[in-house]
Amino acid sequence: MIYDKEHTGQISFPLGGIGSGSIGLKGNGRLCDWEIYNAANKNSLNGLTHFAVRTEGSGTVGYRILQGDAFEPYSGTYRKGDDGGYSGFGWGPSVNELAGLPHFRRHEFRGTFPTAEVIFSGEEASFPVSAKLTAWSPFIPGMDRESSLPCAVLEYTFVNLTGAPLETTAVGVLGNPWRKDGSFNRLRGKRLTVSSGGDPESVDFGEITLSAEADEQDISGQEYLYIGGWNDCIEMYLNDLKRGGRFRPRTCPEPHGGCTGLLAVHFTLKPGEAHTVRFVLTWHVPNRKNTWGGIPDSGKEEADAINPVWKNYYATQWADSTASAEELEARMDELRAGTFRFRDDIENGTLHEAVRDGASAALSTLRTPTCLRLQDGTLWGWEGLGTGWGSCPGSCIHVWNYVQAVAFLFPALSRGMIESHLKYSVDEFGGAHFRLALPLGIHAKPDWFRPCADGQFGLIMQCYRDWKLGAGTDWIRSVYPTLKRMMEFTWSEKNADRWDPDESGMLTGRTHHTLDMELFAPNSWLEGIYLGALLAMTKIAQAAGDDDFSGKCAAIFEKGRKKAKALFNGRYFQQNIDLSDKTLIDRWEDAAASYWNAESKEIKYQIGEGCGIDAVLGECHAHLYGLGHVFEPEMTVSTLKTIYECNFVRNFREHENVWRIYGLNDESGVLICSWPDGAKRPAIPIPYNTETMHGFEWAFATHLMLTGFTAEAEEIAKSIRDRYDGRKRNPWNEIECGSNYARSMASFGLIPAQSGFRFDMDRGFLGFAPKTAANGIFRSLWSIGTAWGLYRQSGRKIELTVDGGSLTLRGIAIPDVPVRIELNDKAVLFTREDGEIRFSEPLEVSGTLKFLLES
Repeated sequence: MIYDKEHTGQISFPLGGIGSGSIGLKGNGRLCDWEIYNAANKNSLNGLTHFAVRTEGSGTVGYRILQGDAFEPYSGTYRKGDDGGYSGFGWGPSVNELAGLPHFRRHEFRGTFPTAEVIFSGEEASFPVSAKLTAWSPFIPGMDRESSLPCAVLEYTFVNLTGAPLETTAVGVLGNPWRKDGSFNRLRGKRLTVSSGGDPESVDFGEITLSAEADEQDISGQEYLYIGGWNDCIEMYLNDLKRGGRFRPRTCPEPHGGCTGLLAVHFTLKPGEAHTVRFVLTWHVPNRKNTWGGIPDSGKEEADAINPVWKNYYATQWADSTASAEELEARMDELRAGTFRFRDDIENGTLHEAVRDGASAALSTLRTPTCLRLQDGTLWGWEGLGTGWGSCPGSCIHVWNYVQAVAFLFPALSRGMIESHLKYSVDEFGGAHFRLALPLGIHAKPDWFRPCADGQFGLIMQCYRDWKLGAGTDWIRSVYPTLKRMMEFTWSEKNADRWDPDESGMLTGRTHHTLDMELFAPNSWLEGIYLGALLAMTKIAQAAGDDDFSGKCAAIFEKGRKKAKALFNGRYFQQNIDLSDKTLIDRWEDAAASYWNAESKEIKYQIGEGCGIDAVLGECHAHLYGLGHVFEPEMTVSTLKTIYECNFVRNFREHENVWRIYGLNDESGVLICSWPDGAKRPAIPIPYNTETMHGFEWAFATHLMLTGFTAEAEEIAKSIRDRYDGRKRNPWNEIECGSNYARSMASFGLIPAQSGFRFDMDRGFLGFAPKTAANGIFRSLWSIGTAWGLYRQSGRKIELTVDGGSLTLRGIAIPDVPVRIELNDKAVLFTREDGEIRFSEPLEVSGTLKFLLES
């Protein structure tokens, strides 16, 4: 996506590693949002940290800070408390923005995750070079270790616009953010490291290294810029910068906290020549602990017995910031090629631009402090981020249930998150408590806040998905005992919420869910996920050799599917509840006190006759994972049409929203719930009903795509991404309950949905049935994490290219019947059975598998 100058004000593109923290790249090329300190840190800068270019020729010296114009408000930005030091709102832009120094007049931002470019204009007569920044960090499906490198690569390309040679210097200035005694800077050859000093095992320890990829004889630097009062540091830095030549070394016998250092690369630019200088930022803030609490009283004794401090995963792989830089440099060509190839496979697809944009942009969440990787590599996540804190901890299963990106791109991380919940979040009775407490090792107790139905059943469905994506039968058998206990909890007398005590296949009790309240009567949303879990368990139990339990789940599923028809009102699925029947909540003392609207004589916070965006979510996930139907197909189709017709608001000017505002004015989006004409709206309906939450919208768009409503799905995708145009909001930060919200990673589901992608790696099978193929041409990324590449369909030829990982295939399904199959131009023997192509022997696929079709 290309963003002109006017649409870059809100951009912050995260650079970093999965669970390793990130640094934001502003739309004008400035570094911001330094979130590498084991916490959110929105709207932050790291002192004077910046990059600049200096030219010397014909006796003149000129420079430009490598950024565009500063963004409004020019009165200064404000976060509570920021103005205590005579800065912030009312004092103008921060001096650290360097907005008052010469910089480039024009800029343009181009970004398709995981890479970004900032193009700086060189048209000014007063400055003789143009500049371009290419920024990236490793992000390659299946390579979760390498994709967790705590680094940001900044490649500056300069072009001499004159007819004479120019002596040119690229300058990197790095601030030391640890403003305390004992902090220090160290310059060694091509690396400048700023450190907190102190005990490397302390949670307060950290360091950042700036490296330059150049011969040491072409590098100069200053361990410390001038240390003084007021703005002495900047004044002296500019004197050095404008003097020309190599920077004279400067050290400091007694450094103060917050000092700054400099690294410079010197080279000659011939007329018209382009030259690239690569800087690399790496960091190491290795130790962390639970600073947010959230451990119920019954878990505190167990927590006290566990070491409260753990290492970030990356700190177990790289000893310090120098070690990270060294491995990155040693493998630079490999990691750069894989990262850019992944980007190209997304960018070069024929899917609608908004689909590609949305699916890729949300992946940036994995780099932000929303995600942690614990010491053993386990992926753990917040729901989102505040400005300086995490929003809603614990890899919340009813939020992460929507996320599709991790399973398809990094299946080991998906399994790790699931395994942590199965091991620690499921209590002795089988209730899955939806927030995983840290430090890792605290087991959930039955007296913790009640399990959520959507998360518990969704977790079972995710296990089925990950099994078929390649986790293997041994893996599904290993987690089966816990999954069985979770399924039995649905019917157990130990389940205080009495979900389905009669084993009827219908949820009739109290059900907690992701909209933060309880429903008290049958509804298709949670019922569909229950049915999906039952269907998954019939197959999982078979694989585990438990035919009796498989049969039981199958029988309950059939009963439930039949009963679910009663939730269909002829147009859409709803909740069947008599809102005036107080006995529905009287069974639970706490509910009777908080859910009764005495004035309206109604139960509060229910859907009732409403049309919910997630009314058939269980069917969506069952379809995407290859489980089959949980509802009658025609009822599902009718419901999807009604959601599209009634919940999709094309202009919010006349829309009443008393909840959080994620869409407004002339924007469009899909509401959480609507009450079509003639439907009774509860006096106080389900929370967030008038909001447009992106993760829900992406899941709905995915279901539309799966069902063949391609144009409608693309329209929804466009409505979301139009809200994130760089001017109004950051394209790489979809917000819900805070920034970088995890649920938006549901957007990746649109890629397999539009590709008609099927997978069963347990038997070595893949399938493709693209939903659209304009002029017979279709291209799209495909991924099972351990292997990924590009699927192409054009005329009488289909190609499956493996661009990364390894793939063993025993069979495949494609839209037409081939007369010949070739692997890297060598013929492959095959047969056709049950609508599939079966290879005569397992096929180790690398390169390109071609299918030549009949006319």
